[in-house]
Amino acid sequence: MFLHIPPTNTAMDGVAATAAQSTSMWNSFKIVKDFLSMFPYIVPVYFSAILFNILLAPMNVYLTQVAYQIFDNAKTTGLLESFYSLGFLIGSLTYKFLCTKFPMSRLIQTSLLLVPVTLAIFGSAHSLPVALLGLAGLGIVIPFFNISSKTIIQNKVPQAKLGVIFNSYFALMNLSQPIGLLGIPVLIGVFGVTSVLLVGGAFYLIAAIMLVLFNQISVELNE
Repeated sequence: MFLHIPPTNTAMDGVAATAAQSTSMWNSFKIVKDFLSMFPYIVPVYFSAILFNILLAPMNVYLTQVAYQIFDNAKTTGLLESFYSLGFLIGSLTYKFLCTKFPMSRLIQTSLLLVPVTLAIFGSAHSLPVALLGLAGLGIVIPFFNISSKTIIQNKVPQAKLGVIFNSYFALMNLSQPIGLLGIPVLIGVFGVTSVLLVGGAFYLIAAIMLVLFNQISVELNE
């Protein structure tokens, strides 16, 4: 015979935490599903954000691999990071002016088209100035998408529900990051960083062109 040993508090706490996390994730999925069902024209923006998350998640890997494989100088990593951050800052500041001149749907379209282009320029560069230009451009256009996406949610959701929907929306979106963080470095190891950035940029550019041509980035986003 075996004595039945009750689970320790630690084990029980672990089970409870896992169950709570599972329930929380399911609730987040349901909240986002209901939100997107209410505003279906946000769906293309949401899935575009998921794809961007996959592509841009291993940004540090891109920077180090370009510095090492293309320029054969690991010290250029810091310079690349600085220009990327500088571009991001410029884009965030510029957005405050542009959002008063152009509708958010146009800013999102611009970002969708230019992110893969600038990423491909960075990845295919054989001179440091071109790589820095591509990185700065990438940093500039990313806020056009990010800030517009957040503003759209704020405009559509009542203040009382904003926190819950905001957290659920971005929590589910960020679940896609491990795909990029784990998968893309493997591809870089096999094919090289230039090939991965060029093919990835081309794939995302085609997807962006299709979204724009078929008017999937709706003007209803501006309301």
